[in-house]
Amino acid sequence: MTQEDDRDLWLYATRGATPLHEVTGEIPDQVRPPIIPLNYQSLLHSINNSPKPLNRRPRSVELDGSTKRRLRQGKIPIEGKLDLHDNTQAQACEALQQFILAAHAQNKRCLLVVTGKGRPNPETLSPNGVIKTRVPEWLKDPELSMAPIFLTAVQAQEKDGGSGALYVYLRRNRDVNGFKHA
Repeated sequence: MTQEDDRDLWLYATRGATPLHEVTGEIPDQVRPPIIPLNYQSLLHSINNSPKPLNRRPRSVELDGSTKRRLRQGKIPIEGKLDLHDNTQAQACEALQQFILAAHAQNKRCLLVVTGKGRPNPETLSPNGVIKTRVPEWLKDPELSMAPIFLTAVQAQEKDGGSGALYVYLRRNRDVNGFKHA
């Protein structure tokens, strides 16, 4: 919508308005904008052809019971592994984000993320390590680009790291029309 369209719309909307109090002073003619009849066709065309906002909220998808059970039992083949030991929070977050996005682009769905069990933190009274606590938060954070492709994360089986690792399950990699990327 142009500045001229805005002005026309404002003039149309306020055409019958009267001031709540007396206005002192007259507006000079050179400052007063000319009243131009509103072109509704032009207005409708600009509204209909303006860019639409993208729907960033992913559709809610729940795992079926069988898939959830197989994931918890460690029976879904792991297609990628990331070890976050010895990383700072910033390094771990960046590595996790790159790993998740790359795996999704390669049509991988079940991943193993090793966080380590961590040491208890006396300052926060948390019995777990910082990275172990933060990974699930990062996966769900809408500010990070992982949230739209992340489905769920569950504690790994002992053979895969137990309480120091997570199975991360991603959405299918589909394009806008619902077909898989090549």
